[in-house]
Amino acid sequence: MTLESRPSGGNIKWIMLAVIVWGIILAIGASLYGSKVDIMRGVIVATIAFLFIGFWGLMMLTHKRTREAK
Repeated sequence: MTLESRPSGGNIKWIMLAVIVWGIILAIGASLYGSKVDIMRGVIVATIAFLFIGFWGLMMLTHKRTREAK
C-alpha cells in the first residue's frame, strides 16, 4: 500500500466513530428484540464493540510510535 492510498488519521477517526455508533445500535437491538427484553445481551454486544475499538486504537498508537522511532 503506497503512502498516498493509505487513509489519513482523520478518516480513520470517522471510521472508528461509525463502528462505535454501529455497535451501540446493535447493542440496543440485541437488548430490545427477541423473546424478552434482556439488558445483558446489549451490554455484551456494546462491550465487545468498545473492546474492538480500544484494541484498534492501541494498535494504531503502537504503530505510530514505532514508525516515529525509526
